[in-house]
Amino acid sequence: MAAPLLVLMVLALAGGLIHVPTESVFAAPGHGEHQVSTLMHSIMIAVPLLGIALSYLFYGSRTLSVERLMSNNVARGLHRFWFAGWGFDGLYRRLFITPYLWLAAINKRDVVDTASEFLVILSEAGNAMLARSQSGSLRWYILSVVGGTVLLITLGGVL
Repeated sequence: MAAPLLVLMVLALAGGLIHVPTESVFAAPGHGEHQVSTLMHSIMIAVPLLGIALSYLFYGSRTLSVERLMSNNVARGLHRFWFAGWGFDGLYRRLFITPYLWLAAINKRDVVDTASEFLVILSEAGNAMLARSQSGSLRWYILSVVGGTVLLITLGGVL
């Protein structure tokens, strides 16, 4: 288990020294290369090294104690915050879910629902009329077919 972690550690620390030829892929005409300040370079080098040093102090030499650190209220609060997903679920709930549910409650009877309800009422009325016309009488059926044909011929002549 330690070997893959050591490989990852070495590549994380020294992987930036490996030159991968990506200029032909990512080169954009008219854009100069962005320069990173010396301070940023120093920070980018110091942070992983600080993490390695802290890991060694906590787990390698046992100079620092996790239990003693967790006895601090600030450390316990940070631990809860980080292990609760950095509060992302609560933030997501406040920013998106609660306003959406509020808008949905306000917009319960919106125009789209009213239009679809009108279509339902219209369909039910048409169904009731057609159901009444199914009397089983052959004369009524012939009259309906002839009336529909006359209506179609009339519409064809007018249009």
